[in-house]
Amino acid sequence: MIPALLAVSLTALSWDDGRVKLNVPSTVQVRERKENFETMEYDLFEGDGTQPLLTIIDGGGAYDFTKYKKLCLNGRQAWGWDLSGSGSVVVGEPGFSAVAAYWEDLSGERLDEAKAIVNSIRIDFGLTC
Repeated sequence: MIPALLAVSLTALSWDDGRVKLNVPSTVQVRERKENFETMEYDLFEGDGTQPLLTIIDGGGAYDFTKYKKLCLNGRQAWGWDLSGSGSVVVGEPGFSAVAAYWEDLSGERLDEAKAIVNSIRIDFGLTC
């Protein structure tokens, strides 16, 4: 765990009837939006921030993995890229049921916090690794 987060209490979040779980600092606000009949978007904001720290998409989705590398995230197959404070991780079975996390133009503690949240994502579907 990232040392900066040790002083902040964490809250466990669960979506999709408990199939998606993650931990966020208690100071993070979640704004939910339904994209379509199968996809939900969750924007995570720090306090009253106007720019999301992280956006999480829960649904099927089609992805172009050209710049992604294969990963293992908490025992599930995933793909990700990370460059200069921006990045994305997709875990699950894209095209069927997947969770994607995106962050943009972050640095310092905000970047560490976003990555810690992404690293805490746990799903109970998709290929294992």
